[in-house]
Amino acid sequence: MQKYSTARVVLAGAIFAGLAAAQSEPGQCGEGDPADAVVTGSAPTYPAYAPLDLKQKYLYSFNEMAAPARWIGFALHAAMDQAQKSPSAWGEGPDSFGVRLASRFGRSFMRENIAFGVRALDGEDPRYFVLGRGSRMARTKYAFMGAFMTRRDDGGSMPAYSRFVANLAMPMIAQMWRPEKFSLERGFRAGAGGIGLEFGSNLWQEFAPDLKQRVKQALHHGR
Repeated sequence: MQKYSTARVVLAGAIFAGLAAAQSEPGQCGEGDPADAVVTGSAPTYPAYAPLDLKQKYLYSFNEMAAPARWIGFALHAAMDQAQKSPSAWGEGPDSFGVRLASRFGRSFMRENIAFGVRALDGEDPRYFVLGRGSRMARTKYAFMGAFMTRRDDGGSMPAYSRFVANLAMPMIAQMWRPEKFSLERGFRAGAGGIGLEFGSNLWQEFAPDLKQRVKQALHHGR
């Protein structure tokens, strides 16, 4: 039961962090302003813009790891882990769900803090800037490139080193509290999955405004 008592402490701290994130100012570090970005060659280029300072970058990272919406994702993932009894050593009871929920938050906490550390050193801007024009294929390619490339603080573009490092390092660090034996194959698979999720997030940000507009039009015509 000692491990479950420890998990309760971790979970309580995680919930406190989530509540604190809900109180942060969304305008400081939320979605970037839609940019009239264009794709030239293999990397997107951008017009002049206002970069985030170091505090804003950390607030962005904090929002990514502990915003209320993130907790819904943590709970869903923990519920799936609970249903699959993964890992089996954590059991099946309510305490087990708490351990799995705390583990999901811990993974996010480590990934975002590692990413912030890299961005603080190399001047990456973590935001995704919506293209918002062109064909669906062009915008999908732009969102895909956005998973691998990012904007620099000086307005140019560069490889998203923070995402690569964070997504590859996080599974290895998470193994410190997970009971199953670690393998490099599983670690790299988890890292690749993180990049895939980044692409999915970019797609949602790119096309969500279009979907919302269509819903509004449908509701208007339905009156």
